[in-house]
Amino acid sequence: MNRKLQTYPGVSPIYLESDFYGMADSLRDQFEAQILGAANQNGGITPFSHAFCPNAFQFLTASAASVFSAGVLDDVIGKLRSWATETLGTTSVSTPQTRLYIQGCWRDLLEDGIGMKWHYMLSITRNRKASVGRVKLLRLDAAKDGIQRSVAVGRMTKIRLGFNQLLVHSTGALYSIESPKISTNPLDGVIFLDGYLW
Repeated sequence: MNRKLQTYPGVSPIYLESDFYGMADSLRDQFEAQILGAANQNGGITPFSHAFCPNAFQFLTASAASVFSAGVLDDVIGKLRSWATETLGTTSVSTPQTRLYIQGCWRDLLEDGIGMKWHYMLSITRNRKASVGRVKLLRLDAAKDGIQRSVAVGRMTKIRLGFNQLLVHSTGALYSIESPKISTNPLDGVIFLDGYLW
């Protein structure tokens, strides 16, 4: 298996793996079929909903089950589970959400605030512009002072996620997604399968 795994140093590791999923082209094809099919059959209504929280985020989202076939979705979840078991020692994988970032979409530097240990993002973005798919991660390394209070020391990492790259980081890390400088056409957008491992 052609596998490249990078682990960034620090208390909160970041895993970045290229060419993660062997059927990534099928994921992308099914996403495109949903968008083009909506234009031709559903009067332009896609499965995506608008998610918005003032000063926090704005993006389009859909359950992966409403975008991808059950067979491909089960297969990618199985691949994520195998990777997580081998790499992290975990066995549970959430069904991903499909996150779509077009012009005007973004996520501020925030923590997820969820009980699972790891967050994953699998990119099926085909846009190769340098400004597309940028993720910033702030890892918080806790140190104790003499009064036993936690002191956070941050380390910022910037990553551009390309097609079929998997990013996994601790849910304790803050992360943001830059607003892509692109059109509002979903086919040009930044698309992630987004979920959790524990």
